Amino acid sequence: MVFSSDAVEFSMGLIKRVTAGYRERLVDATPDVRIGLFVSAWTIVDCLHTVRQMLDSLDYRTPLAKIFYDKYECASLLRNKMDHL
Repeated sequence: MVFSSDAVEFSMGLIKRVTAGYRERLVDATPDVRIGLFVSAWTIVDCLHTVRQMLDSLDYRTPLAKIFYDKYECASLLRNKMDHL
């Protein structure tokens, strides 16, 4: 859980720094920068999915856990659609 949280925070920070630096010129970014953005976004999706799986497997059903689980269902749906093409 801690690793996933740290990875999401790191990835969000990277996305924010890159997009703030490029602004409307993001289309001019190098392939490495664009790929880095995609990898960061995918890391967020994958980590949210992983946390949802952990909550489910631990049968952890507090009110806040349920809110998180429901709020990020879209991450698991996206991850599963891409992973099981």
